[in-house]
Amino acid sequence: MDIFLFRLINNIALACPVLDRLVVYTTRYLIYFFPILAAVIFYFVFKNNRQRFVELVKAGFSAVLAYAINFLISIFYFRLRPIFTLDDVHQLMTKPITDKSFPSDHTAVSFAIAFFVFLVSRKWGSVMLILAFLIGISRIYVGVHFPSDVFAGALVGVISATLVRMSDRIKLKK
Repeated sequence: MDIFLFRLINNIALACPVLDRLVVYTTRYLIYFFPILAAVIFYFVFKNNRQRFVELVKAGFSAVLAYAINFLISIFYFRLRPIFTLDDVHQLMTKPITDKSFPSDHTAVSFAIAFFVFLVSRKWGSVMLILAFLIGISRIYVGVHFPSDVFAGALVGVISATLVRMSDRIKLKK
């Protein structure tokens, strides 16, 4: 099923040069706008400057946690990227990517920030989750990840954001 879904999405590549450029831009650069977008959202959601800053730091920490979890997973399970395991992959990235494929770091980090925002503001978090989903799909489209890599990355991101958000509610006994 993983290979079937990969081919279904990746085979769209090279059919429309404008779409290809848009998806490559999405996969490379959209993730860098997530902290800025989260800061703008928190500016309007929270009245207190300190609260805005604290929530933004927590969103950033959830992204760092997601990246760290991905790193730990890759120590125990290393999966090659589709370009190295399948024939006829439409790879739209200009340089070959030789690091691990599972789970997707871009997807994990974007979902961690997006889901953290979702836990704070359903409306704006939903917008960010759609953007995170687009990042995940773009990683398949350009040929650098399998769908299971993206799904696992999204799951890691959601778990990371949830853990960071729940940490507020945990009271340590003295």
